[in-house]
Amino acid sequence: MVDNDLTITTAGAITTTSGTLTAPSGRILRLDGLVEIGTGTVFTGTGTLRLANTVTVSTPAIFPSGGPTIDLNTATAVTVNGPALLTNRGLMLLSADVIDAPFINEGRVIVQGSSTINGAFTNAGTPTVGLLQVATSINVAVTLTVANGMTNAGTIELTTLGGAGGSTQALNITTAAIVNQGTMDAESGTLTLAATATLDHQAGAFVQGNGTFDISSAASVTFNGFVVPGTNGTAGTLRIQGNLSMGATAGFIIDIAGTTQGTQYDHLIVNGVMTVNGTMQIVWDNTAFPSPTIGDSFQVATYNTGSSGSFPSGVTGRTIDGSTRQFSLPSINATNMVVSVVAFP
Repeated sequence: MVDNDLTITTAGAITTTSGTLTAPSGRILRLDGLVEIGTGTVFTGTGTLRLANTVTVSTPAIFPSGGPTIDLNTATAVTVNGPALLTNRGLMLLSADVIDAPFINEGRVIVQGSSTINGAFTNAGTPTVGLLQVATSINVAVTLTVANGMTNAGTIELTTLGGAGGSTQALNITTAAIVNQGTMDAESGTLTLAATATLDHQAGAFVQGNGTFDISSAASVTFNGFVVPGTNGTAGTLRIQGNLSMGATAGFIIDIAGTTQGTQYDHLIVNGVMTVNGTMQIVWDNTAFPSPTIGDSFQVATYNTGSSGSFPSGVTGRTIDGSTRQFSLPSINATNMVVSVVAFP
């Protein structure tokens, strides 16, 4: 147990076997040597365990919920090797690091400097929802590269922490498949699928945000979940680079809280052909926008010529007052989609 900050530096490896590493609240335990996490290692305390050299996970290891912050955010790039599985249930910080071990996130991972995950990666949805944030609190570009695909059942956010401006976040999927069963939220920045990558956006999952999803080079894209500019309940503008072909279980959710595009009502920009399918949900904020007027119109999507389709599973949320006004069925035009306020019925 460490009662003060402590740095351990060795010429050889630091091997933990059937022992406990404790970093008390407000304290930093820094391991500067090579670290091998062996059988039965337990991590306790609510301080910070800072790993500043190569880490080898020789038997399955768990960074626990309520345990120390695992900090790889050091001046030296850290590589986490397998062969065993690493599970994070607490808070883990990455910066210019590489995870080669198989990796499951059931807690929170903040990527604060450009890093790479080469091992098989799952951002879990159970027993707890994993949160993966590609984020920065300073004005620098941050990129996370996932080299061998992943399954996301939790939440992925491209975001800025601490209110910093001018920074760019990016998530690059370079090979293999990404299966989205949770939420992929490009609050800012760009999520890019390379030519060797595939996306399976499953029914009930969400693609949302105010950033960009670049699927223009992907090997294949199956889109059966929801697409939501901004977030569900907050208006925004979401950009999709490439063709968007919605499947039968897909949904397009739009928020309407006024007549200003992108800030009061949602706007989806598809820099490609959009094939419409599934359902549309209109979410009207009758507190912020209590009196829509007949003739008000909302251009909720723009796309390239050649787009087509309909919402065969229906359009919900059209009711305004049930007697004089309602939202129209969407008008799917050559290059845009428009919803208007019309007379009832």
